[in-house]
Amino acid sequence: MDQAYRNKFKDLLLNFKQEGRNQRFNQKKIDQLTQELNELRLVDPIRQRALWNQATQQELADLRSKLEEKELALEHLQSEVDEMESTGALRSPGGGPGTRSLKSKIKELEDERKVLKRKISDKDIEIRSLTSKINHMEKSAVGQKSFSGSEDEKGTLIQLLMSQLKGANIEPILEVVGLEEAKERMKNAVSLMLQGDIEAEAVFDKWDTYIRAHPDYVRDEARKLAEWTESTKRDCDIALQLMLSYIPGDIFNISKAELINRGVSPALARRIFDKKVLWWLRLPNQSTIAKMHGADLTYKYSMQGLDLVETQAVWAVVPDKFENDRSGEKEQWRQNCLLKLRELTKKRDKGTLAKKEVRAAAYNDQIGLFDPETGLRVAGLENKPVVEMRPKTPSRKSVGGLKSSNDLMGAIGRRKSVGDLNTNDLMGAIGKRKSLGDKKKTNDLMGAISKRKSNGDKTDSGDLMGAIAKRKSDGDKKATSNLMGAIAEKKSDEGKMPTSSNDLMSNILARKVEPSISDKIEPDSKSMTPKQATPEHGSPNSRRLLSAIKVKKIRSRSIKKENARYADKNEVGASEANQQALSNLSEAPPGIRTPKKAEVLPEDNGDSNAQTLLDIIQAQRRL
Repeated sequence: MDQAYRNKFKDLLLNFKQEGRNQRFNQKKIDQLTQELNELRLVDPIRQRALWNQATQQELADLRSKLEEKELALEHLQSEVDEMESTGALRSPGGGPGTRSLKSKIKELEDERKVLKRKISDKDIEIRSLTSKINHMEKSAVGQKSFSGSEDEKGTLIQLLMSQLKGANIEPILEVVGLEEAKERMKNAVSLMLQGDIEAEAVFDKWDTYIRAHPDYVRDEARKLAEWTESTKRDCDIALQLMLSYIPGDIFNISKAELINRGVSPALARRIFDKKVLWWLRLPNQSTIAKMHGADLTYKYSMQGLDLVETQAVWAVVPDKFENDRSGEKEQWRQNCLLKLRELTKKRDKGTLAKKEVRAAAYNDQIGLFDPETGLRVAGLENKPVVEMRPKTPSRKSVGGLKSSNDLMGAIGRRKSVGDLNTNDLMGAIGKRKSLGDKKKTNDLMGAISKRKSNGDKTDSGDLMGAIAKRKSDGDKKATSNLMGAIAEKKSDEGKMPTSSNDLMSNILARKVEPSISDKIEPDSKSMTPKQATPEHGSPNSRRLLSAIKVKKIRSRSIKKENARYADKNEVGASEANQQALSNLSEAPPGIRTPKKAEVLPEDNGDSNAQTLLDIIQAQRRL
């Protein structure tokens, strides 16, 4: 653009502003100035570039003529050298002075010819560029001329544009002001919003939209973006070379296991396969990215979770424009990628970038093992082996002491070996007691288990566990606590444990049930609660235990059926104590239910009532 054009443009612009300040509403003159300005902005640059194009073409023609002259001179000198060689003038090692002069001239001409060819190539490129710009500006000028045509054409165009805006639910702004004036009005709207004015929000949105669509603002933002992109280009290229050293050239053809076998840590290999957008760095042709589908960009090649270095490397290969993007989805993906890069860069400059955003943890203590150019594995480079920590297992001391823990595990293991499914019930009962803070009785239970285990008494130990588990599973927590309390009390009494499981069970039952308990319980006292029991009806513990047994709903026909089964096998029938217990239970109050099924064992030589209770507990365990 020459100086005359600049001066003319300044004069017209000054007159246009002067008309606005003086408020001379000479619409015809303003329209004339507007049309002249538009023509200067668009038409004159086209003419100017056309002149530049003509001058460039003339320069190109001159260069080509010079090249032809140099080539003719070069051919003439080459023919002279050939003639001198044929006459023998060049047979001497150094040749004559004329020969050396000719050779030096030939060399100079060859150099000049190379320079001319390079200039011609540059001029060709310049001419093509100017031609393309002229065509583009002519198209823009056609659109501008249609706007600056007659009044009818301008009115029709304005109505058409307003209809398009309303169809898109956009309220058109009919007032035209300068960019600075629009910014000032937006600031005033912000002040009113802070004072509580509700209508000021709509005013703010109006001028914010106006500013963002203003041509001066758009040009300013484009200039800032171009400057920022140019300033970060070097960082993006460095990040690209760094990331290429982590990704092999055949990443599209190998598996994650193969990548790990080549020396990449499992964490980094997992990240490379999860973030498939990093594979773009190894694409041989970047036009492949421009042709990708919009859905693949959004989901398969998402930028989410990338650190700063990865984002810079990906941005270095993102094309300037995507193909077949009618909906604008691909361009939106590109803008989001740019926005993410600008946000991370801004945080880095402020020092607020998170550690995982600076560099992902998968790259810790890892170096690039592949050549950035070829993508092949570089020999001699190795990463330190990464040892993945195993999850910590909870200590068995939490059950209540190392010794008791070992005893407990041994008892549980023994119960598992014999296929006793009540092992889980045992664990649940112990865990429940511990969670309730009953540590003393829990430890006593551990001691009882370990004592029975050490004495080799497997059967009754299992029965005891089954009874506890069964009582627990039936919700009879109080009776379970009484049974546990009896164990603890027996342990503290005389400072030692019983020598066998039979003695233990006999002692427990003896403390709870007196020998003739069935005779001592009156018919009218069978419905009494444990708190109402008196010594003549048995101890409170005995009464609680009998109440718990009655709640189990022992059916008399089930007991008779089991006795008949034992009789068929020529085994000893039920004892008199069993029959007495059956008669007592049959007289239970109507409100007390009995278990569905029970099993009665043969008579023992011990205490009859104690054996009866033991038989019932064993029958409950077999349920």
